[in-house]
Amino acid sequence: MLECVTRSFKSPEPISIKFDWPLWYEANKDPELKRSGRQDKDAQAKADKLDSMAMLEKIPRMPGSIQQNKLFEQFDFGVGKSGRLIGKLVRAGQIKIRRKIKKGGKRPLVFYSQVVPDSTNEKTGDF
Repeated sequence: MLECVTRSFKSPEPISIKFDWPLWYEANKDPELKRSGRQDKDAQAKADKLDSMAMLEKIPRMPGSIQQNKLFEQFDFGVGKSGRLIGKLVRAGQIKIRRKIKKGGKRPLVFYSQVVPDSTNEKTGDF
């Protein structure tokens, strides 16, 4: 949809357009405004919970670990979503992060491990 706002005279009515390389053409349908912005917060929270549980299943329990790039390549998430999910799991105390600098390397390798619940918290399921 193409919508214009003018300063000096009345704004024209919005029109539907489509791109057919290399030009834009007017489409023969009613204009439909597609809102930009974030999806419903509840829907995102539910999706994040399911995705973080799927991610948690791929992370081995301590003392085992998985390297960050090996974990992330198993999922079709962007960098932002992957970082957000890992952050939630860390804040919930479900995983630990370990960084290791390879000899001669400049950036650390990042590893994740699931936290094993201690016996005092096993009954409640808290980590």
